[in-house]
Amino acid sequence: MSAAGPSQGARPPGGERREATLGGNHTTAAEPPQGARPPGGERREATLGGNHAIEAQIDLPAAMTGLALAIAVALWWVGSSRLALDHGTDAARGAADALKTLWLVRGMALAMLSVRAGALYGWRRGAKGGLGLISLSWPVVALAWSASAASLTLVVLAELLLLAGSAALPLIGLFLRRWLRRVDFAVMAGTAIGTALAAALWVASGSTYMPLP
Repeated sequence: MSAAGPSQGARPPGGERREATLGGNHTTAAEPPQGARPPGGERREATLGGNHAIEAQIDLPAAMTGLALAIAVALWWVGSSRLALDHGTDAARGAADALKTLWLVRGMALAMLSVRAGALYGWRRGAKGGLGLISLSWPVVALAWSASAASLTLVVLAELLLLAGSAALPLIGLFLRRWLRRVDFAVMAGTAIGTALAAALWVASGSTYMPLP
């Protein structure tokens, strides 16, 4: 009678502990809740947001410079047109002068900023900043052309020349960065070259061999 086996339904010693351990393992291996981000997701999103913020800070000065130039030339044009009407002179001449002035100041600003931007940030960001500097003045250019006797072909060619400069000038800065192999030296050299180009453009604007719109 003493050798009888355990009663039916009775658990062997340690059974409760084994089942508890298995239940704990199942709980540990459970999948993460739906919608949870993988490790590092927040860091990756923060990095992408930081890059966009940096690009915005880089493009903003060039765009603000172009906007300020457009507003200044537009105000000067309106004032000169009003004076021309009061004195009974031709107001179209003031519009033509506004076209020339707006082209010249944008070209000089482009030379001073784009070479430096190419050396500091690379070609793509330098060209993007130059485009922002140029394009914000196009409404004023269109209005001044419509009020002047300037040739449309000459105005379009002048704007295309500025666009070509916005693409070519950052390449000079990029070349300086790769040649000098130091960003600070490349930025200083790019600033000097851009200033020299702007001065040369100013001098050449008074020459009869350089037709402006």
